[in-house]
Amino acid sequence: MVGLALDAFEHDHGEYPAALHALKPDSGPTYIKGSNYDRDAWGDALRYRVPGKEHPFDLYSRGVNGIDEAGGGDDIDLWPR
Repeated sequence: MVGLALDAFEHDHGEYPAALHALKPDSGPTYIKGSNYDRDAWGDALRYRVPGKEHPFDLYSRGVNGIDEAGGGDDIDLWPR
């Protein structure tokens, strides 16, 4: 859902947001519902960077071990490898 919200933001603004919190601003259009949209299944913050290494943006979870392996190891990446 976060990936789709990022694409909708880019469609409206011509660029991806600098940070995930832009998807749910205090005023203006909201691109995503819920309060934990920026968290993974373990409650940790999703990792987001724009531009991404090989894609317009990178979005991934640090996975079960909680170690940021830059999308490798047990990290769960939005983009298929």
